[in-house]
Amino acid sequence: MPDSIRTARSALTSERTAIERRITDLRARVAEIDEVLQSLTHLESRLPTGPEPTLKNGRAQAEGGEGRLPRGALRTAIIETLRSHTAGLHISRILEVLARSGRAPRSTNPRGSVQTTLYAMRREGLVENKGKNSWVLLQRTRATRKKK
Repeated sequence: MPDSIRTARSALTSERTAIERRITDLRARVAEIDEVLQSLTHLESRLPTGPEPTLKNGRAQAEGGEGRLPRGALRTAIIETLRSHTAGLHISRILEVLARSGRAPRSTNPRGSVQTTLYAMRREGLVENKGKNSWVLLQRTRATRKKK
């Protein structure tokens, strides 16, 4: 019987020590959270006050300029992207590059917007589909752009 008491006592002591360590860790985490909350409160006090963002073209315009891209901005962004990649790019890669630069369409179907723009540009003779949805800028477009 004394062995079982010693075993129980040892187990409970170990558990108590683990709980105390956990409490110490949690107190440290609470202190970190308090610091972050103070920083957020400070930042929040510096935000501009005023009316809510207005709606433009069915989308809220946030401080970062959300909403529709200006007319022709997607076409220009696609031309610049293809100009810098002479070997041609797949549409998904074009979309990635546009998203990284913050110039991707902000529609519910951005890939569809890029695809539609590429097809319109193909009809105008600006780009060519080299197969498997890989698009290249035509040489005549590059020459025209460089002359300006």
